[in-house]
Amino acid sequence: RVDAAAQEDLVVTDAGALVLVARSGELRLGGGVASPALALQAGSGPVLLQAEAGRLVVDAGLAGGGPLSLRASGDLVLGAAGRVALDGGASADLASGANLLMADGSSVTSAGTGAHLRLQATGNLTLGQLVAGGDVSLLARSIADSGGSELDIVAQGLRLVASGGGAGSGAAPLHTSVALLAAQVAGTGAAGLFVQEADALRTGTVGPVAVQRVAADGSVSTLGDAALSDVAAAGNVVLRSAGELRVGDGDANGTGLSAGGNLLLQTQGGAAALVLEPGAALRLAGGHASLLAAGELRLGADLVLERSGRSVDIEAGGAVRQAFGAGIDTNNSDVRVAAGGDIVLARVGACRPAGRGAASGGCSVRGVRGAAWQPEPPLEEERERCKEAGRERVERVVRVARQLAARLVSQHASSRVF
Repeated sequence: RVDAAAQEDLVVTDAGALVLVARSGELRLGGGVASPALALQAGSGPVLLQAEAGRLVVDAGLAGGGPLSLRASGDLVLGAAGRVALDGGASADLASGANLLMADGSSVTSAGTGAHLRLQATGNLTLGQLVAGGDVSLLARSIADSGGSELDIVAQGLRLVASGGGAGSGAAPLHTSVALLAAQVAGTGAAGLFVQEADALRTGTVGPVAVQRVAADGSVSTLGDAALSDVAAAGNVVLRSAGELRVGDGDANGTGLSAGGNLLLQTQGGAAALVLEPGAALRLAGGHASLLAAGELRLGADLVLERSGRSVDIEAGGAVRQAFGAGIDTNNSDVRVAAGGDIVLARVGACRPAGRGAASGGCSVRGVRGAAWQPEPPLEEERERCKEAGRERVERVVRVARQLAARLVSQHASSRVF
């Protein structure tokens, strides 16, 4: 009789590839008896787990140091024990022809500078935890938090595209710790974009984001998502941060954020500022706007409400400062501005200083010393025009004087008698 010891798990050493493809049915990765938490240990080579005609379920840990692809024609599921840990700057490519479902407690982590994660689902995407040394790119019909208050995404940048529904919700926002955010969200109404940032956040350009896709023969090719700029949502947008929140204009098109519904931008920590950078206008097609800052609130670009009968609520624990030339166009809507510090305004919808025309809509301005107003741009432009006209007039007088002097000198010279 020959007795063979029991075997469990999948182990690949060095740089060898590991490819496991199920032609039909479900492919499931589970832990063994001796090491229930870890089912696959790879070296620095590529890894592919693929269900060509069914679900792929990861119910245990997976570790490696090379590029990873998890692909399924059906649902791709990471159970609560499904924890993927990569090192060496390796990328992860997760793709589902249906839904990509990460249970609360599951995670995908790739340490190292430039390590990117890409998750794509034809249907819906629910998030456990994603940690990347580089950027994270998410593409799905809708994107949701699977539960819990822990961070969902930790990365340098987050590139997010929800093609049919929302990303996060009012009750369960996406919890992030990222430096940059770019998002396109097609969901209308309450199916908008909801993000809770753990520290400072800026909206701008993220990407391009490139990962390595592993083929059935163990070879790899680059799969990339083009750079995405700014935030655009057909529904509501709620961005909250514990640190400074800045809205930038990544593609320099004059718009930093656009929303079809309501907008809330809020800083919640200490004296964190809320900053609308020059050129990064906020444009709302149909909703109300609230800009709330724990510290200073700086408006360097326009806020535009396209629909009438809406409202703008601006409040800061510190000062509110609107840059020269920036404006809030409210289309016959009410405006409220309140600050714990000074208020300096340039052009704010219904609000008018004395002598600047009739108001359109209600206006309330409350600061420690009322409001100071920047000079109106038309007045400044008129002053410049007057200065230029004055300079031209002086130059014309000087030219005439010189011509007259030259003529007199010539006449005097011709009348001399020698």
